[in-house]
Amino acid sequence: MSHRWLAWIALAAAIAAIGTLSRRHRDGPGRARPIWTWTFQASLAAQALIGVLLYLRFSPFTAGVRANLDVVLDDPTLRYWNAVHPLVGVLAVAAMIGGPIYARRADTAEAANRRARWALVLAAALSAAAIPWTA
Repeated sequence: MSHRWLAWIALAAAIAAIGTLSRRHRDGPGRARPIWTWTFQASLAAQALIGVLLYLRFSPFTAGVRANLDVVLDDPTLRYWNAVHPLVGVLAVAAMIGGPIYARRADTAEAANRRARWALVLAAALSAAAIPWTA
């Protein structure tokens, strides 16, 4: 249950962070604290940690994955929960971690803001893609 709620918290924080970065871009570089970016990063990191615990130990969907890989890849539901969902989550965390690194390498403050904003958009899109909308 907490993994699902953290997904929505992370997505809401990502949208707020993108809005904050867009506003700072429009109004000029400011010294506003990026609280929404921090909230998104913390909630996505906590979600990843809980997801790893669920995947490796507690989830009923992943109990027999290693023994029956052919069955898992043939069934769309099992394939989603055991391959697609974790992979997209890892990619979202990678975008979240790599985004600030990529932004720091920019030559100007405007370019850094643009890079940070696009990294947040990518991480938010991947987070949204990892959410099971029909479950």
